[in-house]
Amino acid sequence: MATTFYTMPAHDRLDASSVSSDTAGMRNALNQNMNSSWDITSADLPNWGYVIDTYPGAFSSETFTPTSGSYDAVGIWFKNYLPQNGVSFATSNIGVIESDAVGMSSPTTIGSYQAMTGFDGPLFVKSITASSQRFIKIEGTSFLHTPQIAGIFLLNTNTITRQHEYRGSTKLPMYDNDQVKSPGLNTFVQAHQLNNVDVYKRMYKLINATEVAWVNTVFTESRGTRQLFIYTEGTGQADNKLCRFKKDIPKWKDPTGDYREATLEFQSINYVQDGETL
Repeated sequence: MATTFYTMPAHDRLDASSVSSDTAGMRNALNQNMNSSWDITSADLPNWGYVIDTYPGAFSSETFTPTSGSYDAVGIWFKNYLPQNGVSFATSNIGVIESDAVGMSSPTTIGSYQAMTGFDGPLFVKSITASSQRFIKIEGTSFLHTPQIAGIFLLNTNTITRQHEYRGSTKLPMYDNDQVKSPGLNTFVQAHQLNNVDVYKRMYKLINATEVAWVNTVFTESRGTRQLFIYTEGTGQADNKLCRFKKDIPKWKDPTGDYREATLEFQSINYVQDGETL
């Protein structure tokens, strides 16, 4: 089974476009903090749009320009996705367009509308045609509930067909709790969130330069622990996990001249779903 890391190498440069009416609030969707959000109001339903400027402000005077293939997928984190409370977006749709004009004139469709089905958590990922323009607009249609969007990500897809080794690889649940012991030796526990964090250790045996470059690209585009990334070992929306590396350097081993071993250690991020009472 293939393994995919969706990386975000240019995330620090992104900004909500000035054509948006709520630029300040919309920036909450770009700060990589899943406990803050851009809250869409009922007046914006059933359709809404988010315009991202990929080369804003100080970057506009730089010599580099957008290049084809900069992004080939988008990710969205819905903070208030709570099917158990009747808040689901399964009947809603997400589409993506791009334009080189500030006002999004003459846009080009790079991601046709896709129904948001098959995911059982807050994270939705959509593949698009590789973008080459400065402005990217993510559009939502047929929304029955007002979404709270805590994260919007422009992604690079990095896939390797090699499965991780079962020996030397683990996936363990971890809960984020604070413990305080009283003088009477009673233990009091306070939870930071109800959902668990998945802690991964993935060891790959790489047999050629292409596979070695894959590991280097994933780690470089994530800048070690700096940027989040989306990790998946499956084919469905429910398999996508928003993660961060635990170390700023990968662990390499050269057992023979025929192949190298790389061990990647990372964990899914902790977050508090809207409406949780701890």
